[in-house]
Amino acid sequence: MPAAGTIQFVGVRSADGRPLRPGRGKFATDGAYEAASFETGDGLVPGTYRVVVHCWKVRPSMDGPPEVSYLPKKYQDSTVEDLELNVEPGSSPITFDISLTSD
Repeated sequence: MPAAGTIQFVGVRSADGRPLRPGRGKFATDGAYEAASFETGDGLVPGTYRVVVHCWKVRPSMDGPPEVSYLPKKYQDSTVEDLELNVEPGSSPITFDISLTSD
């Protein structure tokens, strides 16, 4: 990644009757991140999530210049179904690829 940023996990479906809980995290320029549901690094509750990623050239601001992202718009939209992540109970760390090229 060209800059650090944030990642959100928007709950779509829970697994095995577990509560549906959103997740979040911050990532470094090397792309490494730790997901959190309740506290830093505790991971995600099993279920299906849509992934939203923000990596800003120019951060959003109420009174500043317009926001500019390093990433294509699809990574910033929680309705994009091809950005779903399925977390199984007891699963190992999950990685995924993000393309910096435009849509």
